Amino acid sequence: MLDKPAGIPRQSGCYLFRNVRGEVVYVGKARVLAQRLASYFQRRDGLPEKTRFLMDEATSVEWIVTPSELDALVLENELIKANQPRYNLRLKDDKSFPYVALDSRTPFAAPYLTRGAHVKGVRYYGPFVDVGALRTTMDELLQAFPLRTCTTHKFRYHERVGRPCLLYDIGKCCGPCVGKVDDEGYREIVQSWARFFEGDVRPLRDRLRTQMDAAAAGRHYEAAARARDGLEALERASASQSVVLDDHSDLDVVASASEGSRTALVRFRVRFGRIVGRTAHLIDRTMDDDGEELFEDVLADLYPEGEPVPPVVVVERAGWASALAAAFLSVRRGRPVEVVAPQRGRRRRVVDLARADAAAVVARDTLRRQADHNVRSRALLELGEALGLPAPPFRI
Repeated sequence: MLDKPAGIPRQSGCYLFRNVRGEVVYVGKARVLAQRLASYFQRRDGLPEKTRFLMDEATSVEWIVTPSELDALVLENELIKANQPRYNLRLKDDKSFPYVALDSRTPFAAPYLTRGAHVKGVRYYGPFVDVGALRTTMDELLQAFPLRTCTTHKFRYHERVGRPCLLYDIGKCCGPCVGKVDDEGYREIVQSWARFFEGDVRPLRDRLRTQMDAAAAGRHYEAAARARDGLEALERASASQSVVLDDHSDLDVVASASEGSRTALVRFRVRFGRIVGRTAHLIDRTMDDDGEELFEDVLADLYPEGEPVPPVVVVERAGWASALAAAFLSVRRGRPVEVVAPQRGRRRRVVDLARADAAAVVARDTLRRQADHNVRSRALLELGEALGLPAPPFRI
């Protein structure tokens, strides 16, 4: 086993364990390097099992001193990305969920669904779990706020012939291709979509109700009917957003559930009291920990550069609401961020909701992994029988 090196500094920083080939097998961070590294150099039988595996493989350890613990957290993330150490936890998306995208680089932005990488200049809303329900929501929203949904080729064709398509006739497009709306009017409709997917439904509802009342008072009954239909469509669309807090709540909720060495981490995006997005990640915890540092370890992946950070992040454990987590998120946001762990009240109920969702994610992953294992086992048995082997092959 690796001997404890001398001269470990009592400062914050990152440390790297390397194997005999010089490969980085584990990266960690510490507020005090000397204290943290001392925990690895104990009697072997006193170490957790996976830590023993690490220390059996490691042949050297080095460290990098940083000005603060926050700098150590940022550096740790960069070192893990660069080296992909096998003993570090691995965070991956549970699956690829769709986003609603609005490309603001075009004169008349068209909303579309995407699962691909995010592109600069495009506004994304989500992610969403149920793509079928999302398509229904978008269809309802088009009746209230009719953006164009056609391809650029189709838009240019109708622009050239000077005649709108059927969607304009049924009220699900505002007809920008034939000048039925100017740039400013179209931007207002785009902003209405943005408000909806950010959870800010109340002003949209008030605006449509005002339009309906004004049209009815002026005896413009067709316009009043259109506003009424738009209002009803908005109500149907907003029913897909779970209302969990008051209208002024703008926060994220993060909770987890574990089974064996796998952990599911779920993040709810709550805007104006509504859950407008949800992400689920699966973590392969390849080093033993007590779960208290889990949130800090995945912060850089949960909130990469460019990811919107709300003013409040609600977490399930008091140990997650650390000063380091708040400082990191404040740097990402550019303004102060509060990290809190409520013990009771409405926020705690939302945390419990996120935890139940995480438990469902990790249970589904366990079933999938068991099914994959059974399929592989049957295949190896059949291969062993076909080749006349005394036992199924262990490795191919």
